[in-house]
Amino acid sequence: MTIPALYIHIPFCQKICPFCSFAVRRDDLQKHTPYFDMVKKEFALLTRAIPLDFSGIKSIYFGGGTPSRLPLTTLEQWVAWLDEKIGGKSRAQRSIEANPEDLSLAYGTGLVHLGFNRISLGVQSFWGQGLELLKRQHTPADSRQAISNVLQVGINDFNLDLMFGYPGQRLEHLQADLAEFVHWKPTHISAYCLNIEERTPLFKKPQWQRWQDDNETLIADMYRQVVLFLEDHGYRQYEVSNFAKKGHQSKQNLYNWCGKNYLGLGMGAHSLVYSQRWGNHKRWVDYKNALTAGRLPQQYHESLDLMNKRDEVLMLNLRQKKGLNLPSFESVYALDLEAVWGDELEKLESAGLVKTTSHRLQLTIAGLLLADEITAVLASLLDTG
Repeated sequence: MTIPALYIHIPFCQKICPFCSFAVRRDDLQKHTPYFDMVKKEFALLTRAIPLDFSGIKSIYFGGGTPSRLPLTTLEQWVAWLDEKIGGKSRAQRSIEANPEDLSLAYGTGLVHLGFNRISLGVQSFWGQGLELLKRQHTPADSRQAISNVLQVGINDFNLDLMFGYPGQRLEHLQADLAEFVHWKPTHISAYCLNIEERTPLFKKPQWQRWQDDNETLIADMYRQVVLFLEDHGYRQYEVSNFAKKGHQSKQNLYNWCGKNYLGLGMGAHSLVYSQRWGNHKRWVDYKNALTAGRLPQQYHESLDLMNKRDEVLMLNLRQKKGLNLPSFESVYALDLEAVWGDELEKLESAGLVKTTSHRLQLTIAGLLLADEITAVLASLLDTG
């Protein structure tokens, strides 16, 4: 069984965003080479622990953090090393995340030279005040110039990140953002509602969470606006937060959300390989100490049994627009879903959160915004049914 998707985590950021819960650290040029060496050591340990077959690789994704903090000369070393390890230049979709302030014309040209054919830009908003509220380092002008540079260097497959649901933002701000986002004709748009997670600076500002709690109806209206507007403009929703023109879904997303094998390297990276799932340490010191001791830097590692796989399939399918194939799910896991879920699905359908047919369970627009909560309820019923 091959590994079709490879993720490489680059943790460096010019400044840490207050809403970020990923494995990140302030950029330091002196740390770039030591981090590269650690990732290479992680890969070497993995190849001794499990068979890794990249002959069918379809996606190579540099995420973060901010991969565009790496100078092109450093990035060239990463690409050369990867090409050697996965068997030479592949025809994979090669994606890299970048912040607008980093994406100069020269940098974009360099990315093309290194074989990248897809870019994801962390635009978030074209509303200047919104960017200031979110403590982003770029301006709307930076985003416009970065997109222009992407197009000028010939990368026509690109994603723009959009964020909504934060204090100070009104529906008209979101509508203006949506209009400008589609104006640039990206092939993919990722639209995220601000999520305030523990151990982030925003979590220490209760007024942000209070605003979200007090404005649940507004946030739901915003999400509905996002879905309907983007679908009207030719962007097919294929997952809670992801929309794409026909044929331009992120391959990395598709493999992750369809439960296929994927390998993650670096701090905080996650993997699912041969029914083994693990996640790496998020802190530099923990990641480094494990590798120094000759251990894989895994914070957790689990073997997926039948029940774990069942819950994984449920979660992954409900987050996708296509939903869950009920007959298949019943057959594979020997379930009587009418007996287990019947009453709950009636309640959810009455609340406008799901729609069901004899063959499929799908979340509505309102339901997709509550996908995690709905999944948790249905999974708990499977355990007790």
